[in-house]
Amino acid sequence: MKFSLAILVVAFFSLYVEEVCSKEKSSKKGKGKKKQYLCPSQQSAEDLARVPANSTSNILNRLLVSYDPRIRPNFKGIPVDVAVNIFINSFGSIQETTMDYRVNIFLRQKWNDPRLKLPTDWKGSESLTVDPTMFKCLWKPDLFFANEKNANFHDVTQENILLFIFRDGDVLVSMRLSVTLSCPLDLTLFPMDTQRCKMQLESFGYTTDDLRFIWQSGDPVQLEKIALPQFDIKKEDIEYGNCTKYYKGTVPYLLPPLFKRQEL
Repeated sequence: MKFSLAILVVAFFSLYVEEVCSKEKSSKKGKGKKKQYLCPSQQSAEDLARVPANSTSNILNRLLVSYDPRIRPNFKGIPVDVAVNIFINSFGSIQETTMDYRVNIFLRQKWNDPRLKLPTDWKGSESLTVDPTMFKCLWKPDLFFANEKNANFHDVTQENILLFIFRDGDVLVSMRLSVTLSCPLDLTLFPMDTQRCKMQLESFGYTTDDLRFIWQSGDPVQLEKIALPQFDIKKEDIEYGNCTKYYKGTVPYLLPPLFKRQEL
């Protein structure tokens, strides 16, 4: 009888421990959740009315309360020109076995969105530095790296995104990325070889009738002082290209058989 009672107590204690652990886990999960940011177009009229008039928050709310990020600027009109600029923060070693290389970059894009022109009663500076949470409320170019193998954003301690809105509706976005890009190597002259690695940028969902990428004038690709164990990086040999690429049958019912995208 004593033995059975001991088993019952142990079983009850085990059950209690499991309940406590599950509660702790659920509470930890709750603490880890970030507060969801609602765009002005998703907020109620009562919430918007609580914002003081002529404040910066009120200006942003007025710009975005009827803003639809699903529609590009100049919809059904001229294409959006996006100026691209890249700052290479660090350069990983080139891997001969996997034929790729890794870079840490600041990718900067600038375009004009007439819907974001600051109102005439805005008495501040020529630009607004906006919190990155607002980034999801805006339309942005769908730029991607065509020769990318792996990539990731950085979010320590916050999302590494810089967002400016200018008085005339210009938008400047800078984001920090780590990207592994393919680079087919010709090792015929190894170890006295010279390799040229590409970084191909394209729009995934827009044709050149809607979106055009252009390199920023001046010095569109900047480099830190970078040293590699096996290679010397020749900044003076950097070449910039701008071409249109054709993909057969991508959208057969909406467009002609050839779907053209621009490539940088």
